Amino acid sequence: MWMILKLGIRNVFRNKIRTLVTCSIMGLLLSSAMVMDGFWKGMLTNMVETLTESYMGHGQIHSKKYIESLESKFILEDPDLAVNWLEQTLNAKKWTGRVHLPAMATSSDGSENVAVIGIDAEREKGLSEFDDRIVEGEYPSQPTDVLIGTDLKDRLNLNINDRMVITTHNVVTEETSQGLFRVKGVYHFGSKEMDLRTVLITISSAQELLGKSHGVHELAFQLDHLPIQKIKKLMPTTRRSPMGSANLGTACSTNLGHHPTFDDFNVNFRGNTFGTGRVDSFEYTFMSIYDRLFEFSVYQALGHKRKEIILMVIAEGIGLASLSVIIATIFTLVLGGMMAVWGVDYGGIEFGEMTFTRKIYYEFHWQQFVIYPLSFIIFTALVSFYPGWHASRLTLADTLKKSL
Repeated sequence: MWMILKLGIRNVFRNKIRTLVTCSIMGLLLSSAMVMDGFWKGMLTNMVETLTESYMGHGQIHSKKYIESLESKFILEDPDLAVNWLEQTLNAKKWTGRVHLPAMATSSDGSENVAVIGIDAEREKGLSEFDDRIVEGEYPSQPTDVLIGTDLKDRLNLNINDRMVITTHNVVTEETSQGLFRVKGVYHFGSKEMDLRTVLITISSAQELLGKSHGVHELAFQLDHLPIQKIKKLMPTTRRSPMGSANLGTACSTNLGHHPTFDDFNVNFRGNTFGTGRVDSFEYTFMSIYDRLFEFSVYQALGHKRKEIILMVIAEGIGLASLSVIIATIFTLVLGGMMAVWGVDYGGIEFGEMTFTRKIYYEFHWQQFVIYPLSFIIFTALVSFYPGWHASRLTLADTLKKSL
């Protein structure tokens, strides 16, 4: 038995050029799956970090009615109660209140529909990246200050210290509410929707425009020093889930989870890669048999059993796959290492409902060097069975015809 297996592995090197070419092709296919796995993991980490660190936080608390209708009149009347719940139950260290207003921004050169966000300047700095994205001016600190995006600045032809009017709806008087502001700063995220539609003012100014002296629409928070998986266990669903025991009459939504398109593409890519690799191994094995028709017929004449010939061909497939794994590992370490050090810049590219604003870095994981190679070797052994079965049925008459 061991002699048959050794003979099969030795046969891999009988045609060194063909073996090298085939193993290189199969190794590149396997390496592409291994590299893309680490790239997708890095992309997922990038997406989560972009969502949670740039603005949204790990989670948000809203009024139930506001989530259902998005009407500005539904606010958290007593945000301190929700803050106590965050600090005691989730041990949240960073949180901030926000007021959201659908509005129109007007300058002397035009107008644009915008989403106005009233923020607590100091707390917002610790939770979002608006202060880090400022390219001109400063962060808003006075009631008349406003922070706008680069696209809105160009659209309304505004500069630092220029005046801008914000018009919205007062939920108490049911009348139009207006405020005159000065451009304090300009930010740039790289997202057209964000840079054109989002305007930041102080939370007190937003409450005045809204007609409410207190209360917020949203409490965003971050959980310190917790890995993504643990955060998912605390809030295991992307659906809105009542806080129940807190008895706040609010709903908490999380921003973590896999994008379905992301997962589907990842599965399809790996399936196509392994399928192509199996076909390549299948072709190589059949070509090897075609070149050695007389040899297999001699094996039969010498008394070798059919199962021994099948095992020999399968051993060739395993040897071929093993060499391919070595080549794939080398390619993966080189390409993955380059992406892990320098990253891949997808800045400004939109995926789903988000825009990449930072580089994607490759993530090495044990399954790339264990699960993928083992699966590849097993699949190659399986697809080698049919060529082995075909070779075991050859006769001297078949070899003389030189035909499969």
